[in-house]
Amino acid sequence: AKRSDVKYYLDPNNFINDKRQAFQFLDLRHFTGDPINELKALLDGKGSLHGTESFFSNAAKRSKINELYLISHALLETGNGESRLAKGVEVGKDKNGNLVLVNSSNKASLRDVKKTYNMFGIGAIDSCPLECGAKRAYKEGWFSVEQAILGGAEFAKNNYIYSGQNTLYK
Repeated sequence: AKRSDVKYYLDPNNFINDKRQAFQFLDLRHFTGDPINELKALLDGKGSLHGTESFFSNAAKRSKINELYLISHALLETGNGESRLAKGVEVGKDKNGNLVLVNSSNKASLRDVKKTYNMFGIGAIDSCPLECGAKRAYKEGWFSVEQAILGGAEFAKNNYIYSGQNTLYK
């Protein structure tokens, strides 16, 4: 890249009036109060996110963050509500207390087996998306879609939005 190109693209003032790019500068520290029916329209037919508009509204209100950002983040991370983490993954503890994914050959030997949900990919790294994301959800206590949305909103609030990354640009 040329120096002039880098300088241009690093200056947010060049994108403030762009109808698409301007959203990267939106301050995410504000609950907008969008009507539930508008949130519903965004989530209709979106796998396990279908019908969760009130969960997102409540989570955003409680966390004091933008609900449209929260929904967009979940749609991206879950593949529109179709990922295994969004549909639920069973995790249990082995005899040593270690968390393991449940399968047909180990289920009988595990205790405290619970279905976990992770709507924001928290803890799901590229080299370990399913297992690490499910184990993180278990540790966080996300045993329902609602708990995963509420907990994920708090995570985003505490670790990003209110820690200096209050816009997508940042």
